[in-house]
Amino acid sequence: MTTSRPHDSLFKRIFGNPKHAAGELRTVLPEAITQKIDWSTLELVPGSFVDEALRDRHSDLLFTAKFGSRPALLYALLEHQSHPDTWMPFRMLDYQLHIWRDWMRDHPEAQTLPAIVPIVLHHGNEGWTASTEFLDLIDLDADLKEVMQSYLPSQRFLLDDLARYPDAELWARDMTPTAQFVLNVLKNARTHPDFLSLLETWINELQRVVSSPGGLQDMEPVMRYVLIVSAQVEPETIATLLGDRLGDEVRTMVMTAGERLIEQGDQRGFKRGRAKGRQEGRQEGRQEGRVEGLQEGIRSVLLAQLQRRFGTLSDSIQGRVGSASREDLNRWSTRILDAQTLEDVFLDV
Repeated sequence: MTTSRPHDSLFKRIFGNPKHAAGELRTVLPEAITQKIDWSTLELVPGSFVDEALRDRHSDLLFTAKFGSRPALLYALLEHQSHPDTWMPFRMLDYQLHIWRDWMRDHPEAQTLPAIVPIVLHHGNEGWTASTEFLDLIDLDADLKEVMQSYLPSQRFLLDDLARYPDAELWARDMTPTAQFVLNVLKNARTHPDFLSLLETWINELQRVVSSPGGLQDMEPVMRYVLIVSAQVEPETIATLLGDRLGDEVRTMVMTAGERLIEQGDQRGFKRGRAKGRQEGRQEGRQEGRVEGLQEGIRSVLLAQLQRRFGTLSDSIQGRVGSASREDLNRWSTRILDAQTLEDVFLDV
């Protein structure tokens, strides 16, 4: 996870996995649509359609699934700026046009286009107040707009505004425990006045996360996100809180996440009340013993992620990871977020 775009990294790391994404999509989509989708066919489509200039505010995922007997595309965009985006209906339409152009390029014989269902997941601390309809951006009097609407784009997007829901409702959604955890973290980690106390109230839910298949590995990037965006917590405090309640594996995972951020030189300097300050913290992170512990933690997580994404690993791949430098481990850990094949992870290295 990069410290410059933590929302993007967490969103793609967790919801890029169809098993986590399916619950969110089923929650947002109307029941009449969810009943028509063959969820066993849900797959992630590689690539992004967000303009580079907006990457710090938006990140996106595109899925394909069978809708009845035809393919449909489900386009989910994470909106993580502080204030609702008035131009979001225009942006979503623009992104849809990009997707359709790519489809036409890849299917030159096609005579029709797949349906695209646009979805915005908003986790700003203020609720969404802007329109979700493109027609509301057109500057016409109401009576004339009614006459002309047949000649104007009239698409709207589905909105999941996390600020509208109590935490308990997010935890009760029909989705994986990891996905429930991520939604609550996206909603609260940046702005809650006492996030550490809030985290303590989630212990039972976090136990479900850790106990779920792959839950501990999924939890690690979530905790890195928390350490990046929350101004009030530090690794040792969270490690103690969660480790005492959830076990030593969780304690080690949180400390490894913190060490990795120190080693990366978090640009925010870990402004979380650390008495030693940024420079001393980074120097401490470079001490030989801590670096070795950091590398082993990264190595262990990377191997687990590779096996989860691509199946049983060959001895040569395990050996390559086992003897890799810290720079290689960091590079591969970043690439695995977008890699479609095992070869993509190790390309040009």
